[in-house]
Amino acid sequence: MRKCRLFFEKTGKTKYISHLDLMRVFRRMFNRAEIPLKHSEGFNPHPLLSIVLPLSLGQESVCEFLDVTFEDEVGSFLRLPERLNPYLPNGIRITRAAVPLMKPGDIALVRSELTAVSGAWNLPAANITVEKKTKSGNIRQIEVDASALERVGETTIACTLPSDVSPQLLANTLGVEYCEIRRAAVFDGRGKEFE
Repeated sequence: MRKCRLFFEKTGKTKYISHLDLMRVFRRMFNRAEIPLKHSEGFNPHPLLSIVLPLSLGQESVCEFLDVTFEDEVGSFLRLPERLNPYLPNGIRITRAAVPLMKPGDIALVRSELTAVSGAWNLPAANITVEKKTKSGNIRQIEVDASALERVGETTIACTLPSDVSPQLLANTLGVEYCEIRRAAVFDGRGKEFE
């Protein structure tokens, strides 16, 4: 039994694949590559694999993470991407594999790039407040530091937000109705890139 973290990209039309369908894609990928996964115990066993910080439907990412536990030794993790990528659809690509160094709970910040499709970005000079509706129906106010926002291009900004705040909420607060969102990096509480 060996734990592994696969780093992958999800771009292009695959941004419309839901989380559950993406999990099916990965299960099929391991079956076709003939790499046995460890399964849970009990009446209805399922493969031990999970996506760390699942992406919202319609968003792209160049830094996604899949944690997986193998049944047997699979050799060097360095060769896993070339073994697995042929079984993935265009737009999903494993970039590397490694032993997990951090826990999913260590994730604190997510850097995203937002490209306006309708409307224009008016970046504030001062901090702004983003409102998020909680599961209980209450409104939670989150203050976003103005220094966490930067203009990258004519229609694109980059933002670094807490991991539980959707970039779409920020876009709505800034008056942009529709934008394309791409996750660019994930960090722990000390600002170190997640691994």
